[in-house]
Amino acid sequence: MEYEFSQKVSREDYIAFVTNHIKKSFLKLSNILLFTISIGYLVISPFVLGEQDFTFMYIGLGIVVLLAGMVFYVRKNAGKTYDRNPDAFDMTYRLDEEKLTYIVPEGEIEKPWEEFHSLYETEDYLYLYVNKNSGLVFVKSQVTSEQLAFIIGHAKVNMKPKHVKLLKK
Repeated sequence: MEYEFSQKVSREDYIAFVTNHIKKSFLKLSNILLFTISIGYLVISPFVLGEQDFTFMYIGLGIVVLLAGMVFYVRKNAGKTYDRNPDAFDMTYRLDEEKLTYIVPEGEIEKPWEEFHSLYETEDYLYLYVNKNSGLVFVKSQVTSEQLAFIIGHAKVNMKPKHVKLLKK
């Protein structure tokens, strides 16, 4: 079986992809727990230690502002990246039993299914990661349910189960 379809990824779609990547890589649960414990200790240390030195509290609050600023900056930079060349986000895909081919103006890139790293599904998107740091975004409203099922089916067969995160239906 073979499918071919095109889709236009909008600025909002690309920012959603980058935001999802931040959540998966940097703001994952283990890091959030570490941040909460570490920063929480810094913030409450003047009150727990009974000292009137608020230096550590200010450092903790500064780290919180820095983390929030980083997320804001990455999202803003993703928008600028999209704005520089929005046509680069228009792609045509060809799916078959052995590989996924993405077709761009410069040519075709073929990737066997077993070489993909992970798959992550949200309400509106399906993210297929080529490796830990880059991937493809499929906008569900622009892809048929048969094509989505085909991608998900090949991901389940060729990826470790812990690397396939699907919505509960």
